[in-house]
Amino acid sequence: MGKTVKHFAGRIKYWGIWNKPNIGFFMGTADRYREVLEAAHAAAKEADPNCVVLFGGTAGFGFDFIEEVCSKGNARKCFDILNVHDYPPFPEGNYYLELRNATRLARRLGKKEVWVTETGRGAFGDQQAAFLARAFIISLIFRNKGINRVFWYQMFYDPREAMGLLFENGRRRRSFYAYKTLTHLLEGARWAGTARTRGGPAKGRVFALRYRTRNSTVIAVWRNTTLPFFGEEEKVKVRVGRRPLSAVDLYGNEISVTRDGRWVEIPCSWRPVYLVLRRR
Repeated sequence: MGKTVKHFAGRIKYWGIWNKPNIGFFMGTADRYREVLEAAHAAAKEADPNCVVLFGGTAGFGFDFIEEVCSKGNARKCFDILNVHDYPPFPEGNYYLELRNATRLARRLGKKEVWVTETGRGAFGDQQAAFLARAFIISLIFRNKGINRVFWYQMFYDPREAMGLLFENGRRRRSFYAYKTLTHLLEGARWAGTARTRGGPAKGRVFALRYRTRNSTVIAVWRNTTLPFFGEEEKVKVRVGRRPLSAVDLYGNEISVTRDGRWVEIPCSWRPVYLVLRRR
């Protein structure tokens, strides 16, 4: 570890100690991983005092494993960032709770930041694109509350997993355009609570999350269902006030809406749509 970090000093700053140590990628126990983490941290910091050490990205959130590792010795002082790998199922409620619990655990372990260094979905077309948007939108609730990095796995298409944003020849998949739209609309955004809704799916089944950017407020709206859900698209009303707005679909294409005073009616399905309210 020391030789590797020294070799890349000034070029690579962040180092994760192992991969998914709570499952078969690491053959030892939590006690054994603690030994590895402590030794690797000491060697890395000696080789490059400016490097940043990440806990090995656990499969799922791995709370029990993380707490067991950190319950003894000096382990909680031997990483700078708590690192998890998660490929969540949906609906979103459980994913939100897992993210919240991760930030709480990280604070107990020394006010650490949390990075989700792997998330993804092996799927095609709208399924993967909708998953990507929904996962990142939910994660953004915790921006500047402990979770400031989320990494999509992976860039290029692998036929064994079908998770990439690009095909092997570089051609863009639908998920690429969903990611492009997401980053365009929510660059630098901060969560600002939920928007009121009326009608549409049963109560509690609609997400309408508000985010503030430098020039606008963006409301992301979708039906909270498992993926894919091929039920009929329903109409839902969202309270937006009287500010001028535009509406776009998952891929940034403009969609028509019906406005009624402070409310706007939009199509609602498992594919997120965005309402963009411009600041006057």
